[in-house]
Amino acid sequence: MSKKLQKDNITTDEVVKSINDHRKVQRKEIKKVPYKKFESPPLSSPLNQRKAIVDSKYEELREFFEKCGEEMEWEKIEEQTDKDLKGFENIMQAKEIYNLFNLRVIQAAESHDVIQRYMMTLQSELKKRIVRRIRRI
Repeated sequence: MSKKLQKDNITTDEVVKSINDHRKVQRKEIKKVPYKKFESPPLSSPLNQRKAIVDSKYEELREFFEKCGEEMEWEKIEEQTDKDLKGFENIMQAKEIYNLFNLRVIQAAESHDVIQRYMMTLQSELKKRIVRRIRRI
């Protein structure tokens, strides 16, 4: 049996169920759009050009996590990346660290469950459309 929460006098099981129900509704509401995996710009390109590419992908993924109701997961990815990059400020410029931070967050986010579930949904929908087209022939 789960413990009662002190403030609202509701069981933790009810809280978990409520959160899961909310997430199911949010997942259904997400518009399915093609997702292109991030391709890192070459290191030989100018820093400003790399920054623009990385920043736009970073924002795209951040918004995607928000739409999925996974803001806490996004924050967790950012916190872990920040911990991983401690000490770099002594050997890199602030602009380079910022760009590296965003790049590392993108890499972690793309390998996260949220994106993997979404990609699998897109792939299964594509397979269904292909099968329907084949059946018509």
